[in-house]
Amino acid sequence: MPNITMEIKIESGDAIDISGFAREGMYYVIPEDRFIAESDYCDSKLESWMWSIGRRKRDGVLLASIATDFYHNPDFDCVWLK
Repeated sequence: MPNITMEIKIESGDAIDISGFAREGMYYVIPEDRFIAESDYCDSKLESWMWSIGRRKRDGVLLASIATDFYHNPDFDCVWLK
């Protein structure tokens, strides 16, 4: 992996690799039991960092994005923002 910082953070447990998580369109579905507010989130296969995680108001599903899509989005409660 060329992104050494990402590799180090994953190995140390400071980042959670969500590359294998289910997808909903362009978003990653975060299982409730895998969400840790103090962690960073990334897709190691694409070497992309997540920038926001939101809880969809209509059903409570946690979704992660490589953008700030869930910040100030009326359909989501932004629960994590980088």
